[in-house]
Amino acid sequence: MTTWILVADESRARLFRATSRDGGIEVIATMEHAEGRLHPHELTDQLPDSSHTAVGGIHHGFEPRMAAKEKVAREFAHELAELLEADRVSHEFKELILVADPRFLGLLRGAIGKDLSRLVTRSLARDYTQATPEQISKFLEA
Repeated sequence: MTTWILVADESRARLFRATSRDGGIEVIATMEHAEGRLHPHELTDQLPDSSHTAVGGIHHGFEPRMAAKEKVAREFAHELAELLEADRVSHEFKELILVADPRFLGLLRGAIGKDLSRLVTRSLARDYTQATPEQISKFLEA
């Protein structure tokens, strides 16, 4: 049975294939999402004073920028879900493990469809995007 492991955050993702029963994995794809590394103020052309909103008499200039950051993360989650769905339809894998920081894992779960979610056998709410394949294998074994 072919198992794939997606390790992701809002700016990068690596897709691994389990290579053997002893826990070895190999990278089969790497995806970068440069917009995910941008700071909220870099995601909008609006200046803080032009994007103020008033709530209870208090003005807030951060909401549109944070919404832009969330939008970029959602777009990447949907992009990853579309790639995985295409590979599911092609029968490239039978099981999927999702590993992502907690916030992005929630976005991924929301982005994947019903058929793809049935193949998710495990989820880890951890940011292992900087880990080596060997370290990821050990984390999955634990």
